[in-house]
Amino acid sequence: MNDTTTTATFTRTPAWQTLGHFVRKDNGQMTAAEAMTESGLAGWNVRKEAMFTAGGIEVPNRVATVRTDPATGETKYLGYVGHNYTIQQNEETFDFLDSLVDVSGAHYDTAGYVKDGAKVFMALKMPEGISVAGQDAHDLYLLATNGHDGFNAFTISVTPIRLACTNQLTMATRTARQQFKIRHTVNMAGRITEARHALELTFDYMDAFAAELEQMLDAEFTNDQFDALTKALIPDAKSDNRQAAVDAKRSDLWHLFAEADTNEFGRGTQYAAYNAVTEYADWIAPVRGDKDGTKRAARIMGGGAVQEFKDFALASIRG
Repeated sequence: MNDTTTTATFTRTPAWQTLGHFVRKDNGQMTAAEAMTESGLAGWNVRKEAMFTAGGIEVPNRVATVRTDPATGETKYLGYVGHNYTIQQNEETFDFLDSLVDVSGAHYDTAGYVKDGAKVFMALKMPEGISVAGQDAHDLYLLATNGHDGFNAFTISVTPIRLACTNQLTMATRTARQQFKIRHTVNMAGRITEARHALELTFDYMDAFAAELEQMLDAEFTNDQFDALTKALIPDAKSDNRQAAVDAKRSDLWHLFAEADTNEFGRGTQYAAYNAVTEYADWIAPVRGDKDGTKRAARIMGGGAVQEFKDFALASIRG
C-alpha cells in the first residue's frame, strides 16, 4: 500500500458527523435557525454574479453562484447556473424542518457543508431505530441536502446506519421510496406539505427496509455465490502486475463475509453478504490522499460510484 491510499484506521462515524458540526443542546432541542448558526450555515447571502473569461468577455447564458463567508467576509465561488436558476438561501431551505421535527420527534444531529458550500446538509436523528430479528440494531436518520451549484436538488433521504459496523445502508426497497426531492420553486407552505408527505413515506420505508432485511437474513448465501459476487464486483485486472491489488480487495471482502466480527450475525446469509459489501465500500475500499477520513466521508455521503457498487451488489445478492 502506498502513502496516497488509506483504509479504515480512524474512528467510524456517520459521514455527516465527520464532515459537519454537532448541533445538539444539553437540554432541549435546537431549532433549525440555531443549528444553522452553530454550524456556520447562516447568513450566506447566496447570489448570482456574471462570469467572465480570462480575456474579460462575459460568458453568455451562464452566471456564477457565490456566497459570503460570514466569518471572514470573503466571497466563495459555489458553481455556475443558468440565468433562470432560483437562488434559495439556507434559511429558506431548512427552516421548515422545525415542523417536521415537531411531527416526527426527530432531533437535529449534525449540519454542515462541503466544497465551500456548493452542497449543504442537515441530519436529523429519528427517535427510534429498527432491530433486525430483535438483535441487530440500526439507527435511522433523515438527511436533508441541498445544492447551490445547480447540480444538487433539495432532497430528504431516509438513511439507516447499522451500529455493528456504521455502514450507511442507502438501500432501495421494492415497495417504498428512500429519497424524496422537494422543488426549489414551491413556497414555504408547499415545502412543509411536501416534507410531511415525505415523513409519511419515511415510516413506510422503515417498515419495508426492516422486512427486506429479515427476508435476506432468512436466505442462505453460499461461499460459491459470494465468490462469484466478489469477481463481479472487482473484475480481474487487465495486466498481471495489477492482479495482486485485485486479489487483495477480494480477500478483504472475503474476510468481512466469512470471518469479521461485524458480520457474525447472519453469517452465511444474503444479509451477511450485503453487510460485508457495504462495510467494504464504506470503510475498507481505498481512498487516495485521505489522511483524516473526510474524503472517505464525502465519498460515502455523495453516493455516486460507492452507491452504484452497493446497488449492483444488492441486485446480485437478491437475484
